[in-house]
Formats: sequence, C-alpha cells, structure tokens
Amino acid sequence: MNLATIDISTLPSVAIADRNTLPNVSAIYLVLDTYKTPLYIGKSIDIRQRWNTHHRLSQLKDIPGVTIAWIDIHDLTLLDSIENTFIDWFKPPLNGEKFRFSSSTVRQVKFVLKEVRKTKGWSQEYLAQKTGISLSYIQKIEQNKVVQIALDYLDKLCHALDCDISDLLIFTKENDHQSA
Repeated sequence: MNLATIDISTLPSVAIADRNTLPNVSAIYLVLDTYKTPLYIGKSIDIRQRWNTHHRLSQLKDIPGVTIAWIDIHDLTLLDSIENTFIDWFKPPLNGEKFRFSSSTVRQVKFVLKEVRKTKGWSQEYLAQKTGISLSYIQKIEQNKVVQIALDYLDKLCHALDCDISDLLIFTKENDHQSA
C-alpha cells in the first residue's frame, strides 16, 4: 500500500455525529478535521462498535466538521502493521497525546468480550480452551461481574481473538451505563 497515492478525501466517511451509521467492518479509521487532515488514526475489528464509546469521543465530538473515514482491512493480521504505517506517515497529533481518564470522562468500564467472541463464532468453552482461562471466569467477564482483570488475561484474550484491548472494553459515563 503506497500511502503517497492515497487521497484520504475520497475514502468513505461519516460525520462523527453520525458514527452509528459506520459499517460493522474491520478497518483502519482516520478521524479527519474539516481540511481532511488526520487528527487521530486507529484500528478496530468493528469500527461501529469501537466508535459507539471511543475514549476520544468526548474530545472530538464538539469539533466542527470532524469526520471518521476508513479503509476496510479484511486480513486482521495486518491491522497492527497498517495502523503503525499510517500513524508514521500522517503523524496525527492525537496519537502522540496521552488521554487522561478522569471521573468526569469515565465512570464505568464494561467488557464486551461476548460480542467480540461471537463475531468469531466461538463458544465460551472454545475461548476458554484457546486461552487457558477458566470457563467460569470467562462467563463472569461476559456478565460484567469482574471488577478487575489481570493484564496477562487481557493479553491472552486479545491474542486468541486477534484484537486490541480497546476492542474488549467500553468506557462509559455513569448515566450512559445506567441506560444500557
């Protein structure tokens, strides 16, 4: 993929306010300003799900003219390398900035393991076997009965499901969680 030949203004895109119309596809996404300059670049196995509660949403939704453009990536094994290539090429400012979670931005963390597992067509039992994590613990994660989870478990889940940690978690404000 030659990035010098990509015209990002011709990529499919939606206004950030219309993010619920994003397709359920694995993709590299680019958050663009009104001049079609990338502000942020990321990857996801399901961009619609990712942008429903993206950690940058509160930071970006009030900027006029912001859109989310994307490129479908069918080979999930390429997501990481393509994302890194895009970030290195475009150098979007928000990819270098640490996002600080505060009590005003995030009140709840919800695991969406079940949704990600089902996109693979896997049973809980199969995921337990593949990760070495007990079936009962996977069930607790999927029922959001786990208050904290060890990083090595998250790593095992992400490795097995070929996804990013951000694909397994949704950050919500307290009132968003109550309405869900």
